[in-house]
Amino acid sequence: MAYPIDIRPITESERAWQREILTEHFSSPTISSRRKWIDTMVLPGLVAWRGGQRVGILMHAPMARGAECELVAFAASETQSGVGTPLLAAFVEAGRRAGCSRLVLTTTNDNLDAMRLYQRRGWRMVKVYPGAMDDARREMPEMPLIGSYGIAMRDDVEFELRLDGGESTE
Repeated sequence: MAYPIDIRPITESERAWQREILTEHFSSPTISSRRKWIDTMVLPGLVAWRGGQRVGILMHAPMARGAECELVAFAASETQSGVGTPLLAAFVEAGRRAGCSRLVLTTTNDNLDAMRLYQRRGWRMVKVYPGAMDDARREMPEMPLIGSYGIAMRDDVEFELRLDGGESTE
């Protein structure tokens, strides 16, 4: 039996699990995005539940009307398990309710599965930060050199979803 995905705001009691899953996926709960470091442990977020178990997490910067709102970290227990789409949809809906003009996120150049997910849901690739992961690795050497599909992890790729009907800003 396939259980439905239930998306809920993260609670303080889930912060230890947050640290664990983000460290597993990103080497740390502190994330490098667009050449800046972001501590996800202080951010709001969403948790995906299936059958009484946490199966995914999405952390985002605080949202404000008319502002750029950033998805900072996104991870699931298993890839291609149907968790990403409802988590991403919940983030988009939260951005709409908050009045964000533009949603943004970055992923690494090797993360082809994520890039496919974002593009299939209307997000546009708007900028590449060449060498951003090489720069981040100087501060966090435990970050892997090789990522998904044996691809060298070197760059950040920025995606956006316009909520104000405007054209891409980049």
